[in-house]
Amino acid sequence: MTTLPAPNPWTRRAVVATIMVAGVLLGLGLLLFTVWTYIDPVAAGVEPIPQERAYALFLVQVVTGVAGIVLTLFALRHSAAEADPLGTASGPRSALICGLLVIALGMFSPLGVPLAVVVLVSHCSRRSIVWPVAAVVTYVVGAFVAELLGVDGDPGFAWGYLALSLVIPVIALLIGMIRRRRRENRQRVLAQARMTEAESAAREDRARIAERTRIARDMHDSLSHRLSLIAMHAGALEYRAETDPEDVRESAATIRESAHAAAADLRAVLSVLREEQENTAPRLDLEELAAEARRAGTPVDITWEAPLSPADHSRAPTLIAHTLYRIVQEGLTNARKHAPGAPVRVTVSPARRAVVLRVSNPGPADPAVGMPPEGTEARVPGSGLGLVGLDERVRLVGGTLEVRPAGPGHDEHIITATLPWETGDRRA
Repeated sequence: MTTLPAPNPWTRRAVVATIMVAGVLLGLGLLLFTVWTYIDPVAAGVEPIPQERAYALFLVQVVTGVAGIVLTLFALRHSAAEADPLGTASGPRSALICGLLVIALGMFSPLGVPLAVVVLVSHCSRRSIVWPVAAVVTYVVGAFVAELLGVDGDPGFAWGYLALSLVIPVIALLIGMIRRRRRENRQRVLAQARMTEAESAAREDRARIAERTRIARDMHDSLSHRLSLIAMHAGALEYRAETDPEDVRESAATIRESAHAAAADLRAVLSVLREEQENTAPRLDLEELAAEARRAGTPVDITWEAPLSPADHSRAPTLIAHTLYRIVQEGLTNARKHAPGAPVRVTVSPARRAVVLRVSNPGPADPAVGMPPEGTEARVPGSGLGLVGLDERVRLVGGTLEVRPAGPGHDEHIITATLPWETGDRRA
């Protein structure tokens, strides 16, 4: 299962820092240009103003510009609730207030104009209609007031400046709408992906629980069978006191071995027991499973490497025997689904205090080659949970499972399981 990466807060911080630096640099350039018009109005092509007024305007522009820069840090903030695609949150109220102050102050200082436009676009991209309306009104009113007071050094109305003050909010609204739609689409896609991820995790959890339930069911009859053997031999000893000593020793040995195996089975079943229990075959035979697959059209070859033999499967610990059976069963099922008619090789090898089971078959045929061989099953889609259940089953017995699917560089689909098993003492 692929896990979605968590949002990186440093990414947004880097974007905000870049915007702040660019806005401050551009504002400084505009402020220097304004100072140049104060120093040399003739070269700048503007009307000269008194020196005292120029000093006062410069002081106002610096103070309001610096205040706007500081408030921008708070005006660009977002809240976590905005990530909800079904929510209506637009951000913290403090960001709205700070943003309106930045826009208003930016109209009185060329140092704060670039960041005021950035905040205007940011507010126009929020969900609530209050944010863009308040931002646009503040920008337009601030521009008219600044022009009326003559913060550029020339009191009165300049119709070109006022027209520009109306065009900029319209452009900001269009950009804000585009940003809002893109953000909402991205949030919807991420929410759907997270929901899909959660559903996939829930399906895997259900598959693991179902596999534990199957294990408990498999163990039920085996444990009952062992206990019935103990009761039968104990009863025989009770009513046949004159039994031959050799028979007594054999019965006692059987009782001891059955009790030992029953205790092991009980410990295993208690670790995975769930509510329901159904009767299943206490012993499952790999050779019978292979024969059934051959009758269904899948060639199966089972190899037991010395000193192991097919008889060892029936004498293996119950949980190990069932796990071996289920792994082979799942391997045959996958082969019929994805490579119908292809041969399946099963190898059971001894290891140090363990047994290694390997199930391999060729990968799916190239679709360009043609359809599956005549008489074989058509490919059917799988849920993908069979291997999840196998992994849970193998993990519960203390083993490991490795799956290498067919693909580039691998012509075979291979399932390899290593299960703990004292093969030197293979008593049931």
